[in-house]
Amino acid sequence: MNQQPSKPLRRDAAEHRIKVLDEARKLFALKGLDVPIREIAAAAGLGVGSVYRAVGSKQDLIDLLFGDVVDRALSGLERDEGAATGWAALVRAFRRVLEMQIADRGVYAVLLGAGTTQTERLSESIAPVLSRMVDRAKAEGAVRADLDATDVPTLTRGIAAATDPESVLSRAVAERHLALLLKGLRPVPDDEGPVPPPLPSERFTDWTSTA
Repeated sequence: MNQQPSKPLRRDAAEHRIKVLDEARKLFALKGLDVPIREIAAAAGLGVGSVYRAVGSKQDLIDLLFGDVVDRALSGLERDEGAATGWAALVRAFRRVLEMQIADRGVYAVLLGAGTTQTERLSESIAPVLSRMVDRAKAEGAVRADLDATDVPTLTRGIAAATDPESVLSRAVAERHLALLLKGLRPVPDDEGPVPPPLPSERFTDWTSTA
């Protein structure tokens, strides 16, 4: 019995996979991870079934596209940590985390622990680096004593959430808000009483995965 050649099928599958990954990356960057598979399929000119055959589940697709986000963030923050002062390192860290979130709504979601299987690794790998930066800046007297490492992603999240990836004004708005935020981190006379304490580590991880 004659067998059908398999090479064209493999080529088609590879082409479908490339189309799906390209279109999903664009849509996730603009809209976040809530984009439905049917919208990705339509953008790629494929049926929903073809998308699943090309990349597996939506979670598989997210992991394929964003599996390196934690590594990229960690690598960048470790470079930032080498700045001459703790304050300079912290400013670089704020800018890096904010830039990653503004540039790509998919990355924004992943860095918050949403839609990814790497939430635990995200917290375990990045939190120690941010903690060292904050402690160093505190030792220099460069930041307020009640700043916590978990405040970094939370504060940048607030700025990034107010931006639109498609707006040319977003970066200017983000720069202004970041400048105001950084000024607010500087030591000030505590004449208005302490601020509420940060969430405990385990509660913070729960919050980032559900907020």
